[in-house]
Amino acid sequence: MLKFQDNNTTVIATFEDFILTTYVIIDELYHQFAPPEVTRRRHILNAKLSDSEIITISLCGELAGVDSENAWFSFVKRNYRHLFPQLCSRSRFNRTRRALMQTTELLRQKMISVFPIPVSSYYIIDSFPLAVCKFGRARYCKAFRGHGADYGKCPSKKETYYGY
Repeated sequence: MLKFQDNNTTVIATFEDFILTTYVIIDELYHQFAPPEVTRRRHILNAKLSDSEIITISLCGELAGVDSENAWFSFVKRNYRHLFPQLCSRSRFNRTRRALMQTTELLRQKMISVFPIPVSSYYIIDSFPLAVCKFGRARYCKAFRGHGADYGKCPSKKETYYGY
């Protein structure tokens, strides 16, 4: 559930709803805060996808955890073509997305100020043991001694290690 500042709520039931909601927010922020050199650049009127659509697709891919530009573009092309009927080529999309990185970062900062994230005194950490050396070499390993490394047990590997 997405919560806005005025306590109205919007239910986001599907990933498609998430993409649409993200697009509406990004498009509004883009028209308010994008610098004129971005919004008035050459050939912007000839582009198949708007800058807001490119930023939306990019951010949704990052939030979905997809690392590959090509895999994410193929996924969007295969599953959400109806949301972006004028989808450009993959190489054009990636070039434009990279050119819009500063604008994307600016819009992220504006989203943080518009949608404040509540601060909690409780955090959940999902971690795994990071051994800097094996148990037998631990007393000789001085590189990480002053930086918080300590002895620990890894139950899945059934071993004692020196690290974090």
